[in-house]
Amino acid sequence: MEKIAVVTDTGSNLSFEQAQELGIYLLPLQITIDETTYQDTLEISTQDIYKELAKGKMPKTSMATYQKIYDLFEELKKRIRYCICDSIDKWIIHKRFNHAKYCTRIRNECPCD
Repeated sequence: MEKIAVVTDTGSNLSFEQAQELGIYLLPLQITIDETTYQDTLEISTQDIYKELAKGKMPKTSMATYQKIYDLFEELKKRIRYCICDSIDKWIIHKRFNHAKYCTRIRNECPCD
């Protein structure tokens, strides 16, 4: 059983491959362009975002979907004792407090709470 899990989002600029090599759990941010929402790096690349910016479009970002966060924490609570939640800290700072607070409570022993 792992003792510690480090969780962050794609705003960290880590690729999923880099995160896996480092043992970091990575959640994809959501990027909305026009009316379409993509999962960062999974469904849209940084290059694609730059192309949209060059066309005059302004992408909007938001945190990972609730389901992605929930699924990750459900997986982690079976395998870890403690977590370091960089993403959760960012979300709380950005006033997404209630959602992030609920997600951290999924793991009762999580020191992020």
